[in-house]
Amino acid sequence: MNKKKYQIIIFVYQNLTKYLYKKFAIQYLEKNGEKIKFLNILKLVNKKVYYEYKNEKKLKSRIFKNIESYSELFNEIKQGKSRILFFNAAGNNNFAMLIINIYLKIKQAYGFKIISGGTLIEEKKLKVHEQLKKLRYFKFNSVLNFFKRKFVLFLNSFFQPKLKFQIVGSPKIFDPLCKISIKSHSYEYLGFLEKKKHNKKENYFLFIDQARDHTFDHKINFGKNVFINKENYYKSLSQLFSIIEKTHKTKVVIASHHRRLGKFPYLNKRKIIKNKTLELILKARGVITHDSLATRYAIFANKPIIFIFNNDLKNSRPEKTKTIKGISKILGSICLNLDLPKKKITKIIFSSKNLKIDKKKYENYIKRYLVFPDKIQKLNPYILLTKKYNQYVEQN
Repeated sequence: MNKKKYQIIIFVYQNLTKYLYKKFAIQYLEKNGEKIKFLNILKLVNKKVYYEYKNEKKLKSRIFKNIESYSELFNEIKQGKSRILFFNAAGNNNFAMLIINIYLKIKQAYGFKIISGGTLIEEKKLKVHEQLKKLRYFKFNSVLNFFKRKFVLFLNSFFQPKLKFQIVGSPKIFDPLCKISIKSHSYEYLGFLEKKKHNKKENYFLFIDQARDHTFDHKINFGKNVFINKENYYKSLSQLFSIIEKTHKTKVVIASHHRRLGKFPYLNKRKIIKNKTLELILKARGVITHDSLATRYAIFANKPIIFIFNNDLKNSRPEKTKTIKGISKILGSICLNLDLPKKKITKIIFSSKNLKIDKKKYENYIKRYLVFPDKIQKLNPYILLTKKYNQYVEQN
């Protein structure tokens, strides 16, 4: 093997939960002694959110480190003897990554991307007047944060180190500026292949929770200013679940988001399960979702899907609502505004009583957005990256 030292650094802004432990393939990477590090810079990105999640249930790993200060961060980076390959999973809309990008550019680091598909389809971009219109629903501090994020994104576009590799998990998403592209199946597809033998139907519908009332990313970007009226949101969800249960003679189970803190108001009488989303989807009669990436599991498993949004989401995140409507149209699925009158919602749900899906539309969607038509290695993207980078180091 080439004696040149090398190191891969992945910047994240989340604690090491059970979900991330599996997604990042940490057990495999530790076992095989790969020279890779995950640096959690949440405290540098947003101190308030860091302390809010400080007691979150998390796992430990020798290759996953929680960074407390910039001096500690730079000491970790300096341990890479040669040119570093790094992946920014913490976003470019914060000052912490701006400082890191400048530092890495000085060190002549190479960047790489893991593109697993992003949203379920290309997120619908808003025109300038649409961007400004949605600001009417933001509080003053949120408006300031919105423009601050845009400014930092602009600065980061100048200081971002050169992109060397990209791991592409979707045939529709590709960065033409990157010279070395590696095809990879998405994390969700690999998970489905591993568990698909358990695809047996039980009598329940599954709601995929995204903590949409106040998401982790929202707390990072906008702080305490919530765009969704929590009471209205949960009461509307509870009403929808009751209608589904009555119409389909079933029950609704909730797959809790892995980063959710606290309980579900108005929904706690229903069964709530964490860290079992894939298994729950495979056994469900149908799925209720906004635009969670876990919806891919339901598509692979040919499950009927009810897509939902409400007026708060429509007004504050119109790009999300456009995406939700877009995928429901492609799949021929129900798309429902939770703020519609109860009679209208009941009528829409009753019309779905036979729970049939359009298999051809599902198959076309999978081929177009989720998997490559040619045969490629069925490896976790992070494992694939280390293997390809090892080969690159040996050859250069």
